Amino acid sequence: MRRLFEIQRIKRKYNSDVKAILQKAQDIRNQLKSVENREEVLNELESEMNARYERYLKSAEKVSDIRKKKAITLEKSVVSELKDLNLEKAVFKTDFEKGKDSEKGFDKVTFLISMNPGQPLRELSKVASGGELSRLMLGLKTVFASLQGTELVIFDEIDTGVSGYTAFNIGLKMHQISEKMQVFAVTHLASVAAHGDTHYHITKMDDSDITTTEVTRLDKAQRISELAVISSSNLTDASLKAAEELLEKASASHK
Repeated sequence: MRRLFEIQRIKRKYNSDVKAILQKAQDIRNQLKSVENREEVLNELESEMNARYERYLKSAEKVSDIRKKKAITLEKSVVSELKDLNLEKAVFKTDFEKGKDSEKGFDKVTFLISMNPGQPLRELSKVASGGELSRLMLGLKTVFASLQGTELVIFDEIDTGVSGYTAFNIGLKMHQISEKMQVFAVTHLASVAAHGDTHYHITKMDDSDITTTEVTRLDKAQRISELAVISSSNLTDASLKAAEELLEKASASHK
């Protein structure tokens, strides 16, 4: 009877059933054992930690080897894209250093580039500017979007700082990308806009305290007019004819 009373007392104390109480007792025994054999437990834990770290290093080294092999392919792809954008002399490299251990491995990866002959390889942020940066980012985005299986890409005035033949090639590159994924491009250059399969005109309107944006899909005639305005800021027979020729030239380059 005394044992039954003791069990009932313990059940009330811990607000648990017999099974949970027995598990709690076992947990306490394990804790006592750990305290009594502290050095042995610590040695076991250290040995397990070292073994796991060795497994981590082997996995991280495999990941690093894969990265370095794929980096060669990436470098060739980026350089190829940059040549299409009139950066024929650009050199792109991937630099590897030993970094901090993480769930992604221990590599510290830096992208380096030289835009012109004789220039040393430097980090992206320290080299390109203006039109060169626009083309570089377009080339990189093209490659990475393809590698990542991207279905939609948005270029927001990525053609800043370029004009003429280079702008036309940027538009052509965007159209080539659109064959693999959906492309939206915000641009103020007629040479780029002419490459779009569809042309939308965006207008912002202020009405009292409310600002609204209107998006209009342009037909061919409207599109020619808009290209003329973008190119020369006015509508004349000459600007309309030039815009129509530009649209035909862009269309022909897609075949």
